[in-house]
Parts: sequence; structure tokens; C-alpha cells
Amino acid sequence: MGKLVSSSSIKMVVSSETRAGILEQFKRNIADCQLVDDNDDYVIKWLVVRNFDLVQAEKMLRRSVEWRRANGVDEILHQWSPPLVLVKYYPMSVIGNDKFSCPVLIASFGKADWRGILQSVTKRDYLRYVIYMAEKNYATMRKTSLLTGKSIAHQTFIIDLDGFSMRQRTYRPFREIGIEGIKMSEANYPESFRRVFIINAPKVFTFVFSMVKPFLHQVTLDKISVFGFDKNEWSAALLKEIDADQLPVYYGGTMTDPDGDPKCSSKCNSKAVHGRTSSAILLSQSYETHPEELHDVTDVVRRQ
Repeated sequence: MGKLVSSSSIKMVVSSETRAGILEQFKRNIADCQLVDDNDDYVIKWLVVRNFDLVQAEKMLRRSVEWRRANGVDEILHQWSPPLVLVKYYPMSVIGNDKFSCPVLIASFGKADWRGILQSVTKRDYLRYVIYMAEKNYATMRKTSLLTGKSIAHQTFIIDLDGFSMRQRTYRPFREIGIEGIKMSEANYPESFRRVFIINAPKVFTFVFSMVKPFLHQVTLDKISVFGFDKNEWSAALLKEIDADQLPVYYGGTMTDPDGDPKCSSKCNSKAVHGRTSSAILLSQSYETHPEELHDVTDVVRRQ
């Protein structure tokens, strides 16, 4: 049965009037910051994840502003070309929009050849690709908001764990870079999701999630629903949030690829590539590695 991830943490209830006042004070406090987006819908996210604590929200935002500067995040879409391996095989992409006009992302993490992928790119390039995808999605949302006049500030995320194996779970680089990516995303892209659906979760997922959960903000945890292999259950849950024409047939919708593929693999990068053959293919298509990394992409380099 699908279940929401919960926590015992206590959250302060803040009235709408109080929120508005805190937001105005927060904007005054960070007036010197060069923000990627100065709209209220973006600014308030930092307050939400810090339960409207002005001091903690400001500290978090300033760290992120410095992180963006140190890692050239504002220029990444125009000045960085991601490795072909990640473009072709990273198993996540936007498939449509939910009923609130938020983009729907499908991540077929269970069947990806993580060994092949992570042996074909540097850690730095992998994490930069996570940033690249986040920036690309946010740029699209901002553009859509301007065109439609409707604020679009969140995403709906479907994580498909069909095929997730013990071999993947025990691959140390996969675990480590996964946690690092989550920490980086939570620190710099807070309050990103409207809903998160984890489907086809095997029993081993309970152990995996126990390692990840401490790094997720409570507001993120509150939006996560976990489902097992009961397709009727999770597809019904998806269709409550997403119209059928915005979902592949496999996920309960009506979309197919031109060749009839019910998973829309051409749009979702969801074709499984397993084993030695896939690793060899990935390695043959990888970019030159860059051992001269100046600093870890998740760290902030403070220049005096």
C-alpha cells in the first residue's frame, strides 16, 4: 500500500499574515545577495525549509549563493557541455506536466547500469550534470511562468525502482554519490517538489531509504509517497495528480513512443542497459576524465 513518509519532528504553525511579514523582512535581510530568481515564490522556499526561522534561512541562502558563485552555476547551461554518456544514459527526463502545470520527471533508476555510468565519468562531471539538469528544469519553469502568467515553482517526481538490485545497493560509489547528490540538491534547490512518487520499491529499499532520509528536509519527506509493485495502486495515485495524456501507458497514461513503446523510452532514457556489454559501450563513449579537479563540486570555495 502506498504510504507517505513521515517524521516525528515538530513543526511550528505560522499564519499567513505572519508568513507575509517574515518574507518581507527576509527580503530586506538578503537585499545584497545576487539571486538567480528574486520572485517571492523562489525566495520563500528558503524560509519554508527552515520553518520561517529568519536566521537559519538567511544562513542557508547565503551559503547557496556562494556555492553558485564558486562553482559557476549561473553559467553552467551556456558554458559547460555534459559528457555524452550522461546525456544518453542518465535515466531521468521531463515527460509532461501535472494537473497544476508543474513538470513531471520520470527517473527509471532501477534499471540503469550505474556501474557503467559511474566508471565512465568523473565524480565531478556526474555532480555537475545533476546541477545542469536542475538548472535546465528551473529555466524551463521560469520561462513557462513568464509565458503563461502562472507561477510554476515545483516539480512532480516519479522514481521507478523496478529492477533495483542488491548489486546496485552494494556498489559503494553509487551509494556515496547518491547521498552527495541529495545533500547538494537539498542545500541549493530547496522545496523543489510538489509531489514525489517512489514506485516498484523492493524490500531492500527500506534499508536504502534509511541512509538517505537524514539528508532530506522535512518538507521533502512530507511529499514522498512510497509504493510497492501493485501497479493498480500506484498508477491510480499518479492519475490523481497527472492527466493520462501526460503519462506513458506503462505508468497508467496514454502516451507511447512512435514505435508503440509503452514506457516512452526515447523520452525517458528508460531502456535498461545491464552488465559488461553496457559498461563497455558507456566507456567507449565517455569523455576524457579530468583528474585536475580544483575542488569538490559540493563544497564552497571561499576566496579571500
